[in-house]
Amino acid sequence: MTHGKTLPINYYNESEVLQVLPSSPNLSSAKLGWTDFVLTHYSHPANETEEHYGEQHIITVILRKPAKIYHSLEGRFFSHVLQPGDVTLCPAGFSQWAAWNEEVEFLMLNVEPESVKQFLYGQGYTQKFELLPRIMAKDFLIQQIVKTLAQEATSGGKRGQLYVESLFNLLAAHLQRFHTIHTPELPEHFQHRTQRQLQPAIDYLYDRIQEDPSLTDLAAILKMSPYQVVQLFKQTTGFTPLQFLLRCRVERARQLLKNPNLSMMDVAIQAGFSSISLFERHFYSIAGITPTAYREN
Repeated sequence: MTHGKTLPINYYNESEVLQVLPSSPNLSSAKLGWTDFVLTHYSHPANETEEHYGEQHIITVILRKPAKIYHSLEGRFFSHVLQPGDVTLCPAGFSQWAAWNEEVEFLMLNVEPESVKQFLYGQGYTQKFELLPRIMAKDFLIQQIVKTLAQEATSGGKRGQLYVESLFNLLAAHLQRFHTIHTPELPEHFQHRTQRQLQPAIDYLYDRIQEDPSLTDLAAILKMSPYQVVQLFKQTTGFTPLQFLLRCRVERARQLLKNPNLSMMDVAIQAGFSSISLFERHFYSIAGITPTAYREN
């Protein structure tokens, strides 16, 4: 497995995608104006990705021939043979790594989490939920939606925006019905107990905010498996360890921005971000305002 920092990937930015995939897609919907998702078609030779997490939900459909994949998802390792039509779901923010030893062809749909939430909210669904990871899922409807979107992208979007939006709405409703879990608020006494249990890991993250704490480190501290650590974080804070760490870094940046003697680069580095662009993107995503505007206000 590749070691080092877990890369955040915005799948709308091809240069970022090329950090984890070896070549550009054969087909992309990026220039068609589809705002809720991006559809791509890849044919890749043997490859091993960097450990990364997507800012969008990742849905893949295997094409043509079986593919043996080695896959790590939030610290859990899998080895499996994916058959043509098999669907894999990786929720936004979940760390993953993958490797394969021969050519693999697949369609990938990267879906904006907020778009799914907004559609469901508009349909009257207001409960808190989260998308579940799936590997080797046999879901004919998702397979057909993704393939139909690929056909539409190949045609240059000739059926129009309404057709594409209808497919997205069907996908969002299907994901909510079959691939999410309702996450109700925990009773107050249970929240306190899980918070106490998690506190050593939270302290560890805060103390090493400029480093790259690993899931293995947190598992050792809490005396749990990596998978159990992820579940405890999500149950207690609503975020995966990676998502929680990003919020810790943004909160540290808020405090640092109050010091006018620190440059933006100083703030970014001291808050644990490796570049200005990553700092600005994650700060805006979490705080809803740019670092510059936050400092000015």
